[in-house]
Amino acid sequence: MRRYALLVALTLGLVGVAAPAQAATTFERVSASATVSGTSVTASVEVRASAATEVDRYAICARNSTHANADFFPKQRGVTISTSGTTLTQTRTFTPGTYSYWPCVQDDGRWTTVGAVKRFTVEPGSDDQPGSDEPSGSDVLFSDDFTGSAGARPDASKWGEWSSCTYNGSAAYGDIGCGERATLDGDGHLSIPATPTQGTSISTKDDFTFTYGTVSARMKVPTEGGYWPAFWTLNINPDGHDTLPLGEADIHESYTALANYYHRGTHNWNDDLTWGSPGDPACGEGHVFG
Repeated sequence: MRRYALLVALTLGLVGVAAPAQAATTFERVSASATVSGTSVTASVEVRASAATEVDRYAICARNSTHANADFFPKQRGVTISTSGTTLTQTRTFTPGTYSYWPCVQDDGRWTTVGAVKRFTVEPGSDDQPGSDEPSGSDVLFSDDFTGSAGARPDASKWGEWSSCTYNGSAAYGDIGCGERATLDGDGHLSIPATPTQGTSISTKDDFTFTYGTVSARMKVPTEGGYWPAFWTLNINPDGHDTLPLGEADIHESYTALANYYHRGTHNWNDDLTWGSPGDPACGEGHVFG
């Protein structure tokens, strides 16, 4: 005779008088200014809170004339915004054009624009065509040499976990698990581990994005079969909410059962819910991919 067990869940409760709801923290801009010197812009903002609050991120957000992301970075994590005001000053290079900027705060996962939008203008220079939004070849907007002690996490001001816990269910492809496991090896390399049941992925999604330019990385990938390494870009979808059309550019993607081969390609998820992959050639092995 097969025996069954009946499990009964018991809930124990203590009824009391509910505490009054706490008012949500509000943020107010104290000041915002931008100084332009050639293509270099230094912006400074000050924000105060109705109650001292440690926020997820504190940043200076910016957009170009076509509303493309041109934020200052890195976006500061774990900053406490005080009731008297907390200042953030950052510098980056811009291509000629007029930009909007404002202080922005992420608290409890939600971004808030603090105060009215302000503007600055970068005049055309000798290396750029008037009105162009494309950076000149000398502009380096983001880099990381992964220096640090062995076992340390990568720079949290540049990289964050990319998984189904931080994005959405599509990140589970390749068995990408939740949790931070990528570490530095102490010799200027980033180690991204994987097991048969749990992959790892990191992203600059919350800290750095770009519209035009080139991107490259020096990488060593496994030679054993069974791995699915990739170096890729994905269009910006705030808070993991996919909005059609989706775009993906694979700089390197390989299925290591095919030794010494990888492919590059672009994929787009269209309104007709089909993937396209224009041009997807197999290429020989290499070390620098861009």
